[in-house]
Amino acid sequence: MFSGIVSEVGKIVDVIPSRLGGKGDGRVIKIKWNISNIFYVGIGDSVAVNGVCLTVTSKSISYFTADVSAETLSSTTGLVEVGLVNIEKSLKLGDIVCGHLVSGHVDGIAKVRNITDVGDSKKISLSLPKEFSRFVSKKGSIALDGVSLTINEVEDYEIESVISINLIPHTLSRTNFFTKKPGMYVNFEVDMMARTLDRLLAAQNQ
Repeated sequence: MFSGIVSEVGKIVDVIPSRLGGKGDGRVIKIKWNISNIFYVGIGDSVAVNGVCLTVTSKSISYFTADVSAETLSSTTGLVEVGLVNIEKSLKLGDIVCGHLVSGHVDGIAKVRNITDVGDSKKISLSLPKEFSRFVSKKGSIALDGVSLTINEVEDYEIESVISINLIPHTLSRTNFFTKKPGMYVNFEVDMMARTLDRLLAAQNQ
């Protein structure tokens, strides 16, 4: 479990084909990280990389590796090319949740539609598949590339929903969002409380 508060921005420095799952469609990714993590993250621990929960399979002072299955690759983005990634160490029982509870089980991929400057902040608009519209609401939470963010606006259209997020300077400086441009994609995970409530209401109405 995670909180959506990024620990650091790391960098994927190598992507190696893997036979994970037996088909050769998986990957082993090598990620450069902060030297201090060597003391706090062990082999077998969970780490969120761009919002995707992965298991540390090896580590050194300067990097760690993780296996990524073909299934994960088919439903996420940003894990198969060299580039900056958001990293968060998993929560321990009793840790403070400063964002919102995030499972690391990505729901899908959102497309960046537009980015505009609002003073020192940036307003970013993204489109989500329409089937997720019931899980997003104004002032609700969503995780984008593993970052816990508050939704400012929601607009529903026939085949998609468009959400708007405000990125303050601190968020831009502590995550990889400063690299985002219109047309790029990010992983999203809807608020698990919204998903659970939707499920309970659906069962109640049956």
